[in-house]
Amino acid sequence: MRGHAAPLARRARQAGFRKYKNHISPIFTDWAKLYKSYPEMVDLEFKARSGKLEDEVALLRVVQGMLIECGPIDEQWIWGRNNPHALLNRVKLSVVRNPATKLCEDTQECNDSFEMTSDLNAGDFALANLAPEGLDVDFYSVKVQPPPELKPPPEVPPRPPTVTLKFPKVAQLRLQLSFFDTNRKLLFQKNLEPNSKDTEFRFQVSSYGRHFVKIEAEPSVKPWPADTRYQFKYTVDH
Repeated sequence: MRGHAAPLARRARQAGFRKYKNHISPIFTDWAKLYKSYPEMVDLEFKARSGKLEDEVALLRVVQGMLIECGPIDEQWIWGRNNPHALLNRVKLSVVRNPATKLCEDTQECNDSFEMTSDLNAGDFALANLAPEGLDVDFYSVKVQPPPELKPPPEVPPRPPTVTLKFPKVAQLRLQLSFFDTNRKLLFQKNLEPNSKDTEFRFQVSSYGRHFVKIEAEPSVKPWPADTRYQFKYTVDH
């Protein structure tokens, strides 16, 4: 092989290929950044064992911030979908617990980015809140699939399916709803007023696959009210 290396390299240069100085994927930069934050995470996790809300929020701010910035590239050690025992999930669930009832009011956590989205089946309720202030947005996947009676299933819908987003109850916080297509392109945004009930949004989509819903506090809301709970589900009609 060694005897063939020089002619191959010479022919590659003659063909216009250039020698790249950096052969490392950009993901290695994110890994280095994430690993560099580990010592701070360890110190904050030890301090958060006090059970004090301010200590847990400080830990949450660092851990969640790094995974949102770098993506969930932690091999599910810090975060895992539907794993309440993973560090980030556990801290977020603890922080959103109602102080009066000691019950968690958002079992979907942690779902603060496209990569960490909660999988939600049609007709299932998401019972959630937006807490703590400034450290929570919620992403959900909306599954638009071909009807089971269509065999073989078509790649493109013969007619646009209708997606209905239903909010039986919105508490005291003005919400902003964003809906994205399968390529994460924003299709529309709507606001939900505080204390609104039985609010529905109906619209058509042009493709099958996982669409996305993002629910967050409307940016102008300050300060946040104590009650930020909401209920949400979706249906798909063909």
